[in-house]
Amino acid sequence: MTGAHGMEWVDDDNMWVAVPPAQRVYLMDPGTMSVKHSIPTPGIRPHGIFMHEGDLWLADTQDCKIYRMDPDSGEVRSEVSVPEPELHGMTLHQGRIWFCCAETRRVCSVDLPA
Repeated sequence: MTGAHGMEWVDDDNMWVAVPPAQRVYLMDPGTMSVKHSIPTPGIRPHGIFMHEGDLWLADTQDCKIYRMDPDSGEVRSEVSVPEPELHGMTLHQGRIWFCCAETRRVCSVDLPA
């Protein structure tokens, strides 16, 4: 069984956490670790996560996609297919989405879609 995977700080009082077994992303209070809000994931193995311009970006290792989502409703606004390597950890740096593969240990990047 696995637990929480991707984590993204919003500010001192809020942190997003992706939890594959629950197939949900949770907005948590990092001081108390209490859940403030949660949204279902579009795929079944959510992993890497980051926030950009108010949108939540979520990698799913099963679907081989990165989803751009509304953090309030969970609505998928767009998606990026990444057929290989498998998506795990993910972040945003200088307009590129960086991600790693746990199996091959490769680190790759793709442009952040406009």
